[in-house]
Amino acid sequence: MERPLTTDPDEIGGMTEENFGGFDVPFSHFEKYIQKIDCANVLKTAIIVKEEQYLAYTMDWFKEDDYQVFYEKTDALLNQQLREYESKNNLKQLLHHLEEGPKQWYLLYYYEIEKKVGFYEVEAGYQRKGMNVDFGYFYQDDKCEFVLREDFERAYKCIDYFWESDTEEDLINRKKNFKENFLDKYEFGASYLSVSY
Repeated sequence: MERPLTTDPDEIGGMTEENFGGFDVPFSHFEKYIQKIDCANVLKTAIIVKEEQYLAYTMDWFKEDDYQVFYEKTDALLNQQLREYESKNNLKQLLHHLEEGPKQWYLLYYYEIEKKVGFYEVEAGYQRKGMNVDFGYFYQDDKCEFVLREDFERAYKCIDYFWESDTEEDLINRKKNFKENFLDKYEFGASYLSVSY
């Protein structure tokens, strides 16, 4: 499998041997895909505030972090400030990625690529909510990643009505989605079901 085509450091890389945990199998289970992978090592993060009215809030939000916060009234002034920051911190040679944050700012990541032993990951399916109480089986203290087909099938059997407003059609669509994106795409030694709550 090849590295995903992205500049987002959160999406570069995959599961590394050093970060492997929470699985019900050893790292070697994925031997077919284990290789030297590109991983992003973020060295600096800058915050760019969108509007002046959010500057004080943003400064307070990041006061415990080692991030430089920027706000300028014009793009020209902002670009000048960023060039000076990059020069002062020797960041010009690094890769960078601008990401819109969840609040009123952008995150500007400066990073380099490191090679690590691991495997690339691709999200093949997504299921949110819609599970019955039997899904509690997957809430285990030391495991949140499951690789056996039986576990995928167990999760499929847990799909049920969730909200009071759920209709029969909602349930059918939920089961169809899971079957197409989890069961039908399952590959032993590659697939895993990641549970979060």
